[in-house]
Amino acid sequence: MGLVPGETTFTDNALLHLAISHPAHISIQRFASKREAETGADWEWWIRDLHGYVGFRTQAKRADPRTGRIGLDQRAAPSVSSGYQIEVFVERCLADRIAGLYCIYSDGRPTWRSDLPEAGPCPHGPVDIGQWGCTVVLADTALRLALEKDLHRETVLAAGMPWYHLVCHHPVTGLTTGIHHLFSRLRAAEMVVRDRVDNPFDRQYPSPPPATQPPSEVEAYFLGEHRTIEPWSDLAGVVMIDATEDGTNR
Repeated sequence: MGLVPGETTFTDNALLHLAISHPAHISIQRFASKREAETGADWEWWIRDLHGYVGFRTQAKRADPRTGRIGLDQRAAPSVSSGYQIEVFVERCLADRIAGLYCIYSDGRPTWRSDLPEAGPCPHGPVDIGQWGCTVVLADTALRLALEKDLHRETVLAAGMPWYHLVCHHPVTGLTTGIHHLFSRLRAAEMVVRDRVDNPFDRQYPSPPPATQPPSEVEAYFLGEHRTIEPWSDLAGVVMIDATEDGTNR
C-alpha cells in the first residue's frame, strides 16, 4: 500500500510487545516532553540483575524499503548543530558517560558474516532473517559509516548484531554481563576497522562503555521508592528491566 511505518511506530510496537510479554520485570516510562534534537537519542535503557546495573542509549533508524538506505547522515536540528544528528548523539553520550547504540529496523540482513554461529544459547539464531529486523550498531560505527557515506542496509547490518544478543549471550553469568560482552565485541570490531592504515577516522570518538550507575530517579524506581520518573534528560523515555529474582529473566 506504500504506507511504511516510521522509526517511532516500530519503536513503540517493540516496546509495547516487551511490556506486555514481561509486565512484572519491564517498565517503560514515556516522558511528557521530547527534545530529541538536543541529545540525538530516543530512549535510555537501564537493566539490573544480581551483578549490578547497566545503562545505554539508543537512536532508531529505519532502512528505506525501496533503496535499503539508512539515514545515519541525517542532519541535526539547526538550532543544535550544523553537523549530523549522530555527531550530537555521540558527543552527548561522551559528555554523560553512557554508551550509545543505533537500533536499525530492516527487512533485510547482511549477505556475509563469518563470525556468527548458526545458533546461540537461546532458540534464536542469526541464520533467521527475522532476527535482523532489529539490529544494534555501535554509535561510533554509525558515525564512521555516516562520514564515509556507506549507508546501505547490507553494510550497516554487517557492522552490527541482532539485538537479541543483548540478553542471550550469557544466560548463566547474568544479563548485565551479556550486555557488557556485546558492547566489547562491537567495539573490538570497530577498532579493527579504525586501525587500518588508510582509515582517516583514526580512533576519534571512542565510545564510553555502558554506564553502571543509574540516575537517582531510576535507582529509586528499582528499589520501589516511587513508581514514576520525572524527566531528567532530553529523551523520549526510559526502559527499565529488573532481572534480580534469579538472574535469568528475559
